[in-house]
Amino acid sequence: MMPLFAGSGTGPTSWAVIVSSIASVLVVVPFFMAGFDAIPQAAEEAGASVPPQKLGYAILISIACGSIFYVVIILAVSISMPWTVSSQLPMTSSAVFEAAFGYAWAAKLVIFTALLGLVTTLNGMYVASSRLLFSLGRGGMLPHWFAVVHEQHHTPRNALLFIGTISLLGPFIGKFALSPIVNTSSFVFTIALTVTSAAAIRLRRTAPLLERPFCAPTALLYVGLVVSVLLLLLMILPGSPGQLGNLEFLVAGVWIVLGGLAFYWRQFRHPIPKQERDYLILGEYVD
Repeated sequence: MMPLFAGSGTGPTSWAVIVSSIASVLVVVPFFMAGFDAIPQAAEEAGASVPPQKLGYAILISIACGSIFYVVIILAVSISMPWTVSSQLPMTSSAVFEAAFGYAWAAKLVIFTALLGLVTTLNGMYVASSRLLFSLGRGGMLPHWFAVVHEQHHTPRNALLFIGTISLLGPFIGKFALSPIVNTSSFVFTIALTVTSAAAIRLRRTAPLLERPFCAPTALLYVGLVVSVLLLLLMILPGSPGQLGNLEFLVAGVWIVLGGLAFYWRQFRHPIPKQERDYLILGEYVD
């Protein structure tokens, strides 16, 4: 495992290298930790059968399990083979496990496990994204087409078809598009975390008596806001080790423009009063 951080020279690793190494990884962490977001997106369909407090704990448990999983995988790979060797291998994790155990089945097991992880990720994002589009369509933020519900199964039919079409096109884009997609997703997800933290802090001040089945400490809300802002700065500041490229900003910009056009199209075609829109989005918490 030594050195823990690899510098350009043979001497002791400088603090600049350590900070740069951590920062370059931090900018993609929001994408890999975004799986917990499928829980609140699908919570409405659970109805009253799942208490809101348990949903809060489920989110925390999923984040903890994901963090432990990533740490264990990184630790296992790093102690099995020097990084100078493993970094040159194709499909690093599977090759390292094969070398560590001395059997080809170890590599195949890792690949099979990775396939299961990919399928569960796609399934979770498929559910979360379709429900998010459905909610936005129902709330008047996107065209009403996304709010159409299947007559028999009571599922967001059009939102599922839309997400499914995009998902089917994904494999044909190629692996070279993977990095921009991951970086852009991490960027926009961090923006969402920043807005959510700021909104939660403001809600503590404007509605202190609001019923909160799961109430996070206010101090942690500020921690979440500070961390989210720092991550955004790492992504956008020139010279930052985690600065995103022009392609990522272009993709994010195009996606924002498309969302804005869809919003104004909905307002033009099927406008709804603000009070009704607030109720469709916030439900009983609108007051």
